[in-house]
Amino acid sequence: MIQPMLHICTCGRQASQRHHKFPQHKHNREKYGSLIDKRFNIEMMCPQCHSSHANIEKLWDEKKFLIELNKYVKELEIKSRSFQ
Repeated sequence: MIQPMLHICTCGRQASQRHHKFPQHKHNREKYGSLIDKRFNIEMMCPQCHSSHANIEKLWDEKKFLIELNKYVKELEIKSRSFQ
């Protein structure tokens, strides 16, 4: 049986909520679509920290998001080449 992956919040409690490092505001959603929901932009948080924004690093600006997106795409390219 496959065990579900447990995520631990930075406070030590079990994390069950997804926090977007680059906000999913309407303009960002329209511009980047589902890229907003990719793993590199998500930090798992417990409900207490997520709702209070405790233990959350500063939100990313668009420049930081694009830098991390570029790293993510390069990672995918490397992985896809290794399976060929």
